Amino acid sequence: MSTPAASPPTPTPTTELAAFKTAAQTLRSFPSGALPPPLRELPLRLINIHTGAIVAGSTLSVSTPYVIASYVWRPDRCPPIPTFGWARRTAPWSLDPSQNTKPTSKALENWKAQSGTFNGWAKLLAERYPTILSLEGEKHEFKMPPNPLSKEEIDPDYLTEVFQLVAAEAHRQGTDWMWMDSLCVDQHDPADKAVQIPRMRDYYANALCCVVVSESIRRRVAPIAPVPAKVSDNADIVGDGMDFPPHLLECWTVGFHDERVWTLQETLLAKEVVCRGANVRIDATRLLDPSVRENYRMNTTGAILNAFPTMGALLGEGVEVTPQYCLRLCRNRGSKFLHDHVYGMLGLFPEKIRKSLPVDYETLTPSAVLAIFSYLRVKEGDLSALLTLWDRKTFPNQKCTTPLGPSWILVGFGYAQTEIRAFVPHEDVNAQVDDTEGAGYALHATMAYTQVTSIESRATVDPDDWTMNADLMDDANYAVEIEDSAMTYGATVEVDGDHVKNIDVKKIVAAAVGKDPRTLDNGESENVWVWLLLAETEDNGWTRLGIMFTDELNPPEKKRFRIT
Repeated sequence: MSTPAASPPTPTPTTELAAFKTAAQTLRSFPSGALPPPLRELPLRLINIHTGAIVAGSTLSVSTPYVIASYVWRPDRCPPIPTFGWARRTAPWSLDPSQNTKPTSKALENWKAQSGTFNGWAKLLAERYPTILSLEGEKHEFKMPPNPLSKEEIDPDYLTEVFQLVAAEAHRQGTDWMWMDSLCVDQHDPADKAVQIPRMRDYYANALCCVVVSESIRRRVAPIAPVPAKVSDNADIVGDGMDFPPHLLECWTVGFHDERVWTLQETLLAKEVVCRGANVRIDATRLLDPSVRENYRMNTTGAILNAFPTMGALLGEGVEVTPQYCLRLCRNRGSKFLHDHVYGMLGLFPEKIRKSLPVDYETLTPSAVLAIFSYLRVKEGDLSALLTLWDRKTFPNQKCTTPLGPSWILVGFGYAQTEIRAFVPHEDVNAQVDDTEGAGYALHATMAYTQVTSIESRATVDPDDWTMNADLMDDANYAVEIEDSAMTYGATVEVDGDHVKNIDVKKIVAAAVGKDPRTLDNGESENVWVWLLLAETEDNGWTRLGIMFTDELNPPEKKRFRIT
């Protein structure tokens, strides 16, 4: 799903510079090293499911249990059919996948009415996977808050439906309390959002469970194929050979959650995840448990975890939940504001960063927010932030009104390379940011380096001579040759092309900042090396031009670089 273009705010340079300096000062005020675990705090507000009262969390015992909601804000903006891989490719569905337009409320109601096979498939899945999916019986009605803080574009009927589903899970879990962002955060109050967004990590991590409202179940998505009487224990393929009960179960679980930025951290941070819709309840934590899947003879969780990641399942599959991995998953998710590609992921980063980053949709551009975020990450030792560059092609107008610091700090909005999975800095890099008065936030790092002998824009290179591995470097815009003999996979250069042409190539080096260890399909391991392209300045410093990737290479020379 492409990110919608947003009209950037028009702040003055002073606003952005002031926000950057304040964030740097806030980070500097923390003691060095990791902070002690924070004391448990309740969300700022909670909802009583029986009275509908929105109550200040500070008036309740800190041990008060609650459940928390995760849902798509605008289901009418979702595609007409599920977006999760298998469901997207497999037809026919009872909601008519031939329809290419996004559903209106009336169309959605028609689909629900016409979905004659949904109940049968739900019953089949409940019989096939009794410890994962259950069908609820008696329906309770809970008290909706009479005067929510802000409904913010959400259809009131949909809001009520979400509330009832989450409240039902709270009741099942034996608590009277729940949290929903559209009811507990004033979406029209910048100060309220600035206070609550940095605390989202604690909100989700401390909840009894995260209740995912499945849009696929709401739409009663089901194959048109007749529902078989039963499914053999030895075969998951039923019907006409196209319908797989485990995949339908996963389709109902994921819903359209892989469409929205915020839902990534919501399922990833929670201790337990439950999916609800209509009278169907799915224990997603059990569904993604490798031992449970093995017992039910399901395939591995690899595909579903990219769309619906949970911490326990990722760790069970041996996936290292790095910032780079999470940002990669987030890249193709949508949001109303580009800012949310930072704020919607903030809960996955350390407390110092969460408390130092300004939350400001009104006066800061998305580029400024991302630049400050990247600075904070590098300052705290997360050098994978150096792999994020301004994407001039996709976001030509999304840039800071003025550079916020030296060349290693972002100047415009963009994403890190999509194929980098687990960036690891080289052991002796010893990167440090000099944030003392007058030092200009220079980045000092010890790196092996090699001379660049040629750097040409991709537009001027004969395609037959372009040796880039396209799967690795989709975003590469320059072909680079280096002094050492190694396969290079192209480079992504952030600065203006005219500026690059005016630099003497003898003053450009590639400095190795880290590597991306990975396992190939044949089981063998390899290390892709990650380089900073640096140009020497007149004061013996260096400016960052971009980044480059090569096969593993070990240049003999190292030096301490000062990147300004």
